[in-house]
Amino acid sequence: MRKSAEKLAAKSIKRFLEISGKKNLFITGSRNSGKTTLFNEILTVITGLNKPQVKTFAVPKEAVYFCYGSETVKIGSYCEEIPGNSNKMCLNDNLNSICVNVLNKLAVSSEKWIAIDEIGYLETDCENYCDALLRIMDNKKLFAVIRKDNIQFLNRLKSRKDVCLIDLDDIYNQIGFVIMASGEGRRFGSNKLIVPFGENLVIENILKTTDMPFAKRVAVTRYEEVMKLCGKYGIEAILHNFPYRNDTVRIGIEAIDNEDNKVKGCIFSPSDQPLLSKETIEVMVLMIDMYPDKIHRLSYNEKLGAPVYFPKKYFEQLKNLPVGKGGSCIIKQNLEEVVNIQAKNQWEICDIDTPDDLEFLLTKKDED
Repeated sequence: MRKSAEKLAAKSIKRFLEISGKKNLFITGSRNSGKTTLFNEILTVITGLNKPQVKTFAVPKEAVYFCYGSETVKIGSYCEEIPGNSNKMCLNDNLNSICVNVLNKLAVSSEKWIAIDEIGYLETDCENYCDALLRIMDNKKLFAVIRKDNIQFLNRLKSRKDVCLIDLDDIYNQIGFVIMASGEGRRFGSNKLIVPFGENLVIENILKTTDMPFAKRVAVTRYEEVMKLCGKYGIEAILHNFPYRNDTVRIGIEAIDNEDNKVKGCIFSPSDQPLLSKETIEVMVLMIDMYPDKIHRLSYNEKLGAPVYFPKKYFEQLKNLPVGKGGSCIIKQNLEEVVNIQAKNQWEICDIDTPDDLEFLLTKKDED
């Protein structure tokens, strides 16, 4: 994970917590997925702490240690006799006594946030330790890294409405992304997608801001120039000459919805919103992860906009939209299923219809 990406992810997660109202934050994922790297970046941005109050670490084929303040205690020892190829540490009494006591004190401390790096399989095998963690979550805000193979305790966390659990293995790879780049630009007078916007072309913003490991990212366009630009960024582009918006949607969803892409849903984004930020896309992905069966739509106050996410249950409808219509007709029929996600500012959802729009948005380019 690049340093610039870490900082952006931290800002995105902080904004997501504010929008969603989630109180406790957990990061999980497989080995080498970047859990601790992201934890360390978020630690200061979200909690204001310089270091976690509790840290556990393992010395391979030796022991597991629990650190708090300036104290370190051994909570498990390596045991070759334990079957299997991993998790060969044997728990000792310190976890049930010293460590649980530390957590109980943190639960009634003056700290607003409690940070733990990490919660491993020894800890989640200890009922008293798990109860102490839940006590902290009830009384404080808990931010922790947790081993992914702790299935039972992870399920307890998922059942809590105040928990945001970010799985770095799955956060993107079940979502498709369609870039809608087929507009004729009649009011603009030319192909607006390839006109300059600052140092880039208009369409390059969406190509760059969606550089994330989605299950599949595809652009649907009627322009060969756009197709060549997509190739520069490693994005598949489908060239077509169909006349209507419903055709673009259908082509996009058919490209996403196939046996090679096991997706839970798809985001559709226009390509002429040059101030849409990567941070906002990440916030949207986090909201989708929390509520995968809802329609998600970017908005600002009362103004509705795009991108829009549709769960897979709407795919057949998206393939068979009325002539000339887009996904908004599905939204109107399912308003109770829509989650409106607040944009960072009003300019993020502004598109370019005329040369005046382009010049106006250029004046807003550097606003945060």
